[in-house]
Amino acid sequence: MDDINRVARALDRQKIRLDPKDEASIRLWIDILRLEGTNVFHKDKLARAPLGSGLSEDLFCLVLQTRFQSEMFQGLGNALLCIDATHNTTCYSGLPLFTIMVRDRWGHGKQNAVFSDHI
Repeated sequence: MDDINRVARALDRQKIRLDPKDEASIRLWIDILRLEGTNVFHKDKLARAPLGSGLSEDLFCLVLQTRFQSEMFQGLGNALLCIDATHNTTCYSGLPLFTIMVRDRWGHGKQNAVFSDHI
């Protein structure tokens, strides 16, 4: 079973990775997502932190919000905002995944996800 899972992961990587280097692949995906109307904040470990942001220079952070998520956030985000975190959900160990969810007054919600190695 381990061999099957290893081969499946390798096949998935071939479909997902747009470049053998992770940094280049991420930047290519970001370009595609932006063309689709996704709001993206990306800071890799080589890029300087935005002035006044207080972010560490060696931080990797990727925040994505699709057009649909943005519309839901605008419509629901003023009442209640929830956050949850987990880690080791990707092939990159130690990389936490933060999920941000907004709910309306009836408890219905939509979520966004944030990947970062320092939050």
